[in-house]
Amino acid sequence: MKKEELEKFSVDISIDRVIEILVEFRSICQPNIELLKKTELRKFPYFLLSTLLRIDANVNSLIVQFPHFKADVVYKLPINLILRSIVSDYLTIEYLLTFKDPMDDTDTAIINEIKVLNLDFIKFQEAILIEELTYLKNKDVQPWSQDKINEKLYQFYSENSDVFFEDKGNYTLRPINISEKLLHQGF
Repeated sequence: MKKEELEKFSVDISIDRVIEILVEFRSICQPNIELLKKTELRKFPYFLLSTLLRIDANVNSLIVQFPHFKADVVYKLPINLILRSIVSDYLTIEYLLTFKDPMDDTDTAIINEIKVLNLDFIKFQEAILIEELTYLKNKDVQPWSQDKINEKLYQFYSENSDVFFEDKGNYTLRPINISEKLLHQGF
């Protein structure tokens, strides 16, 4: 493409205007955050609050970084990654709200969907932990004891016991039995 053709696709928006928009966005989010802090933090309101707090922190970060971007384009990648995170969090909230049932005070459908969203991350964490513990168990210098390995695994599975876990190679809706899971890992 020629330079003239590329220029017609460019958008001229000042960084100062972007900062104004971010500050306005923050002011819109703040009342919702304060309201959520005062509610009973069941599973979904807690997830919503933590996501809104993460969005708020990311917006604050952008407000600080954008003025530096004027002077040094090296800030482009971090700014883009933060913007991507904000959009991802917002879309996740919107997606979860499609499961909101006004007749369900316990938000069962939303909570189940949060578990599904967490599953891939938990499976990844589990795989990394197993690799790390296998290394620590088999290293030549100061190998970890079986008790210490079991303690780490027990802690991980306890922290994530409400997420769907593997049962004989298949991921199911059955909550984890921690003792069974430890045996399954071969530790």
